[in-house]
Amino acid sequence: MALCDCSQLASRDYRQLSGGEQQRVQLARLLVQLWEPEPSPKWLFLDEPTSALDIHHQQHLFRLLRQLVRERQFNVCCVLHDLNLAARYADRVVLMANGRLIDNGRPQEVLKQQALKTLYGADITVLNDPSNLSPLIVLDR
Repeated sequence: MALCDCSQLASRDYRQLSGGEQQRVQLARLLVQLWEPEPSPKWLFLDEPTSALDIHHQQHLFRLLRQLVRERQFNVCCVLHDLNLAARYADRVVLMANGRLIDNGRPQEVLKQQALKTLYGADITVLNDPSNLSPLIVLDR
C-alpha cells in the first residue's frame, strides 16, 4: 500500500473512497497479487490507470511503474488517451483507431503532428519537451 501512496486509506471503507483513491487501492491490490520475494518477469495490463488521478498521483504512478520495470522485471502495457503522459513515460507507443493498428514505435517516431491531426481530426501542435525531448502535444485554440 505504501508503494501506491494509499497506506492512510487502509482503515476506510472502500465504498467511501474517491475515484482516485479507489484506483490507487486497486493498483496496490494488483501488486500484492503479483509480488514475489525475488524479481521475476511479470506483465501489468492497465486500462486508463490515471483517469481519476490528480497530477501528483499520475506522476507517482508512472514513476512507480518505471521502478517496477527497472527493479522487479515487470513489463507494463498501458492504455492511455493522454498522449502527453504516453510520450513522457512510454518506451513505445501504439496508435490505434477503430481497433486497427495505425503506427507503433518510440514516442518521438510515432507522435508526429500531421499523423495526430489526421488520426484525431484536431488542430494540434507537437513540440519537443525541453526537459526530456519527448513530444509535447498542445491543442491549438
